Amino acid sequence: MHRTSRRRSDAEIGSSVVEWEKLPWSFVQQFLDAPVDTTNMDPELERLLRPIKWIGAGDLTFTRVGETLYRKERPDFFAVYLRGMDAMGISTGTTWCRRPYLRGPSIAAGSNS
Repeated sequence: MHRTSRRRSDAEIGSSVVEWEKLPWSFVQQFLDAPVDTTNMDPELERLLRPIKWIGAGDLTFTRVGETLYRKERPDFFAVYLRGMDAMGISTGTTWCRRPYLRGPSIAAGSNS
């Protein structure tokens, strides 16, 4: 069951839900300074990058649900909070600083450059 502000049914929002596990690694790439080698990714790097997929999927879901509700109800004022940058800064801020292989010319399996 998904949490909604008005106890909406899963059927009503289910098609708008973006599952983070199904987001391609290309989605994460837009937030990085160097390419990611997804064919031979280091497990630690994958663990560190996974929150970007999870946070992004949440924001994509909020956007889709918000657009659907806006079109359906046409309120005078409507806002959707996208937590992406806030959540990434809080959850990974200190991690990024300690991982030199997340910056540089190549983010590849085992690369420290």
